[in-house]
Amino acid sequence: MKRYIWIIAVVVVAALLIYLLWGYASKAASANDKCAMANAKAELFQRAIDEFGALTPDDAALLWGKGVKERNGALQYAVMSDELKKLYKEHLDQNYPAWVTGFSSPWVEKVEIIESKRISKGEYEVVMQFSLATSAGSEGKHLAKLSLYNEGQFWVINNVAADEIILDLSALNFIR
Repeated sequence: MKRYIWIIAVVVVAALLIYLLWGYASKAASANDKCAMANAKAELFQRAIDEFGALTPDDAALLWGKGVKERNGALQYAVMSDELKKLYKEHLDQNYPAWVTGFSSPWVEKVEIIESKRISKGEYEVVMQFSLATSAGSEGKHLAKLSLYNEGQFWVINNVAADEIILDLSALNFIR
């Protein structure tokens, strides 16, 4: 009789261990599946962004400015040239993995275009002014000069020359 109790006890303990290990493995697989799904979803969103764009140079500039104001790297990315997108994506993935750019202070209060001029048939230059603020008040106005060109059916930014603070806020500080 004792022998049967030991056998039953060993079987129960083995079954419990198998159950626990299976649950742990399932959770790990589930976490990996969730991570893989999140990566796939992000890739689909990124490819979708690549299919949309700005129809005018000013629209591209304003969308980029909105991205800087809202600390949204995806909005900024959406209106960049393919070459700049590649560099920006690598930089964000390494330094801003959530694609949240800039910092909480100072922040952008207002973005406006102060000059937009045609350089040639497929090229524009747009100068933007960013009004910055902190909890203590105004932090002044800062400029960014965007070079844009027509890429397919959309206008894209291929270079940004800006005050250091704007390069930091936009996470384009790697192009200094």
